[in-house]
Formats: sequence, C-alpha cells, structure tokens
Amino acid sequence: DAAVALDAVTGVDAADPATAAQAGKVPTSYTSSLDADSLQGSRIGYVTSMVGTNATTKRLFEASVAKLEAAGATVVPITATTAFNRVLSEGSGSTNEFKHDLDEYVAKHLDPDVAARSLQGILASGEYVPSRKSTYQSRDLITDAQYQAWAGPTGSHTTQLATGKQLVTQMLDDQDLDALVYPSGTPYGTQSTNMRLSPNTGMPAITVPMGQATAADNTITGAGVNLEFLGRSFDESTVIGLGYAFEQETHARTTPALYPALG
Repeated sequence: DAAVALDAVTGVDAADPATAAQAGKVPTSYTSSLDADSLQGSRIGYVTSMVGTNATTKRLFEASVAKLEAAGATVVPITATTAFNRVLSEGSGSTNEFKHDLDEYVAKHLDPDVAARSLQGILASGEYVPSRKSTYQSRDLITDAQYQAWAGPTGSHTTQLATGKQLVTQMLDDQDLDALVYPSGTPYGTQSTNMRLSPNTGMPAITVPMGQATAADNTITGAGVNLEFLGRSFDESTVIGLGYAFEQETHARTTPALYPALG
C-alpha cells in the first residue's frame, strides 16, 4: 500500500522547487521493490543508544535483529557520536516556520472567500480551539529575520539538516550498510527522539510493525511497537524492499481486537 501511494505522489511540481531534485531518480513503480528476499545479503546497522530501555521495545528489537539475521542480513551495531546525537536533538522548529509557511500558503492557494487570512486574523475571529490561543500568539511573534536565521539558506536549521544528511550517509558508507534500523516507539509512546532521524536528514524511511507488548513486559499489554528502516537519499526502493521482506518474515501486524476487519 505504501509503495502504491508513493507512486501516486512522486513527480516534479513546477510550483514546488524542492521536487526538482527527484528528476530521473524515480522508478516506474516502487512496487517492483516488493521482494520477499530483499534481506538476503543485506547489511543493516543500528545505533545502540537508539534502542532505549523500555521492556517491550527492547525485547521486540532484539527479536527483530534475530529475525533480520535469520532472513540473511548482517546486522552491525554502531556507537553514537556527539555529532550523531546532535542530529537527533535538532527540534522540528514548527514555531519558527509556522507563520511564514501559513502566509505563503494563504497568498498562493487559499480561496479568496476565506476571511481569516493570517494568524492575527484567526485570533481576531475567535474561531479556533481555545487551548491553541497561546500557540497562535507565540507563533505570530516570529519575525521574518528570526525565520531566515533559522530556515534561510545559511540558517541554523538548514545547516544542521545538511550536516545530518552528510553524517548519516557517511555512516552508511563507512560500514557498507544498506540501511539503519531502530525502534520508532514504545507502547503508545515514542522512543526518545528516534523519529527525528528521517526528517532531520531528509533521508527516506519506512516503518513496519515488529510486535506487541505482553503481560510479562509490564508495560501496556497488546500495544504495538514499530521498527523503522532508513536509507540513502532517493534510495526508497531499497528501504521499501527491506521493510517488505521484514513484514513477510515476521507477520507482526495484527488487527486490533476492538476494531475487527470491515465486512
């Protein structure tokens, strides 16, 4: 399903300059990567500090490593560096970008009949969820100078993202790895800042189930935990193949007991 959806949304959009980088790098269909033998002969790394200490997550990750190896992959543990930890600690910066991006969207795309056309307009209308008022107020205070210092061509966030991509790509190259894997969460929670690795590098990732909590874990029985595969830029095909092969090896996905299949 993810491969089919990705096929539908790829492509160069003249209105979005960032999409130009994908020209010539997109396969006819990502579904051609759905090979159950993709793990055979692969090399997959994991940063040991990303596993965490949650009982369910740790148990399922260790079991997943064993399953990856049983399917023919070589799994390589890696020790985090200070620079790598900096990639994981870089914030999303939604406060810094929200006003700028909203204003740009309103100017280019919003129906002219919509009355509230800025954060100030939303606040003045009174038509918003009350608990969001302070968020809108703080984001409205961000100046263009602050935005540029963060997201401009030489901004701190722009620089960190470029550094993060270079560092993680070099990590893959140095160890001759096809991908990194890490738990993306804990039962009904996130595993530290692991889910920032893909957005803070711009590198592709796919997340698949790796199992559920048991009563013996003493966490939240039945809650699912996922495994994320991350690869090189524009190498979505490899990441999709590895994730698909892991799915076929484990069949870890379950249907929630309270929400049976639609009939």
